[in-house]
Amino acid sequence: MRQIYLHFQLRLPALYFSRVARVFEDAELSMPDIRRMAVSAANQWKEKSTSIVNSNWDFEPSIISPPFSNLKTSWEGFIDSLMREWKTLNIVSVLLLSAILTILQIEAAAADPITRYFALASLVCALMSLLYGCMFIIRFGTMRKAYKAAEWAEEAQKMRTSIWWNIWVLLSMPSVWLSWAIIFYVACIMSFVWRTGTTSDPIIALTSGMALAPRLVITGILSLGITYFLLIVNTFWKYEDDKARKQRLLHWAETASTTYRPPSSYRRGDSIGGSTRVSLNSINMPLPQSPIQPEISEQSISTSQPAVSLDPVLSMPIPASFSRPPPNPPTYMPPFKTVKVMDLRFHIIVSNEMPPVLLQRDMMLTDWHTFISDGALTWDNEEGRSAVGRARPQDAMAHFVEWWNVQFFRPRHVQAILCQELSTDFPASPMFAIYLVDLGPHTALVHGDVAEEEDAGVISRFGSVPTGLERIDVFDPPDPDSHGMIPMGKTIILTGPHVARVHWGGGATFLRGPVIPPMQQGQTSRLHSDAATASSQSSSGGSLASEQGQEMVHLRLDEGPGVTLEAS
Repeated sequence: MRQIYLHFQLRLPALYFSRVARVFEDAELSMPDIRRMAVSAANQWKEKSTSIVNSNWDFEPSIISPPFSNLKTSWEGFIDSLMREWKTLNIVSVLLLSAILTILQIEAAAADPITRYFALASLVCALMSLLYGCMFIIRFGTMRKAYKAAEWAEEAQKMRTSIWWNIWVLLSMPSVWLSWAIIFYVACIMSFVWRTGTTSDPIIALTSGMALAPRLVITGILSLGITYFLLIVNTFWKYEDDKARKQRLLHWAETASTTYRPPSSYRRGDSIGGSTRVSLNSINMPLPQSPIQPEISEQSISTSQPAVSLDPVLSMPIPASFSRPPPNPPTYMPPFKTVKVMDLRFHIIVSNEMPPVLLQRDMMLTDWHTFISDGALTWDNEEGRSAVGRARPQDAMAHFVEWWNVQFFRPRHVQAILCQELSTDFPASPMFAIYLVDLGPHTALVHGDVAEEEDAGVISRFGSVPTGLERIDVFDPPDPDSHGMIPMGKTIILTGPHVARVHWGGGATFLRGPVIPPMQQGQTSRLHSDAATASSQSSSGGSLASEQGQEMVHLRLDEGPGVTLEAS
């Protein structure tokens, strides 16, 4: 049903979603920063007046920071582009209306029922497009304020929204209805060309029963247009309601003042055993030359390596997981399929349960939850860990992921990778996610490859693209000297016949803030039992999931100064 509705909308809502998302990405502000911007403006208003109900709101900060200025400029430019677009669509609608009325004045066209009803359907669609365009031009003139951007950012980051009506469907209304008007008008022209003008063309007079169906269709189109009109009015009323807007801003202020801080993010001086606050500028972490390094030596995590300067500066306590050395000698490492750790959105982190098989890689639930919580802090730019405006969230996350890879994951023959996902529904609106891949020499046994070498690349180790995605871009480790200014290279994995993937029980968890779940009694023993079961299945030749042959097309793309392309 969703796909049918998207095709009915000519997939134009996805275009507007990507345009809005690009505005906030170019501004290089995370969702908490945008919230703080709105709350700061509300605080300045609060200093001027003690009454919330009986005073005017002043939402513009008196001191404009560069990130706020960038967002304000990008948002105003986006609104201006929408206004120009709708004015152009209105001009086209008016011209189309005159053309439709002209063709209806032709006797042969008006006498042919197919030509006439196509023209009437086009007329209704063009009228609706003109009505929506006029409303948007009038109402969006008040959307230039920067605090409106915060409300739109809230809409953009929502994980779930109604498929029938949302802000992206609203934005696409003028273009969708004008597109259908043009389609119906072209059908009217072709009907007029092929059904009139010759002596053999019959003149069909419809009975009341025969004319009922097209009349109901045109009436339904008009009713649908009126329904959308009422939804548009209701949406504009919601955005223009001063009382609701004040309540949202006050809620943001209360949320900012009661933000939960997980145990892994205490400030300097907090009494947390084994936790020392450091900056990633002083972390000793050699950066690899390739996305995947199956061979890990003890020197890779030696403290005698020279310090690497990273930008943005991420300041957080060293996790206790880093102080635990990997098993020596190495224990048996059962293979596992690529697993998604978390989805990265504007300010919502969607985390998954840890696969039990990772327990045999010396990974505990506390390690898993610490990685997710600290990753959420890095992505959302909490506690000032990343200088706002200096690097994008994905750049900061890339440094964070590489830090964990060097200090914890790779010694256990596991690697975390930052990926950009392009869904089949909205390919123009990429999202980010973190995956874990197996660096062991047995990855091929899990993914179904014919042969496997120790130096296998990211394609064979990652496996097939998950269902629902058009492609996945796997980012290379970041350049320590780029400071987020040079785009990271990436490996592009295109979709192919899918291999059945492991689905770990429990589903995903939505975190509106990085929270480390407490360790429950008996949970570790249960996971060890599950891991032993998975290990026995693997050692006896059993498969973790049914597999099919797969064909993959991949591109190797470096976005740096010299673009290198490798295809296979």
